[in-house]
Amino acid sequence: MRGAEWDLPSSSDGPDTDPARPRRSRGEITIEALRTVPNLAKLCLRLIADPGVPRKTKVLLAAAGGYFLLPFDVIPEMFFPVIGRVDDLLLLAYALDRLLDAVEPSVLQEHWDGDEDALELVRAFIAWAGELMPAPLRRILE
Repeated sequence: MRGAEWDLPSSSDGPDTDPARPRRSRGEITIEALRTVPNLAKLCLRLIADPGVPRKTKVLLAAAGGYFLLPFDVIPEMFFPVIGRVDDLLLLAYALDRLLDAVEPSVLQEHWDGDEDALELVRAFIAWAGELMPAPLRRILE
């Protein structure tokens, strides 16, 4: 994060240093990521149906999705409205990160309906959110 504005890197080569690329605010990036949700849902369904994706990864995503949808939680939304959704979202982000890491980039491209930049943004956002999962819980899920 750099001051009030930040941008997710487009590759793992290091920080984005392209002066021609305008900086986007956190809100702009979040809105752009949310616009990709329908394509992300289609991608997940297609990857779950793909026989090349490891079964363990599919089960983790299904369990995270079920946990997200069920009214029973470790931190209930009824008593902690904002914080109660955080555990759901972190688990879902972690499972999505594992799913996207489990397949080759060519398979992701084949199943993705959006543009390539949107996929990179989604991958970076999900990876960042997945890293917020506490390390002990991450070890249990691996």
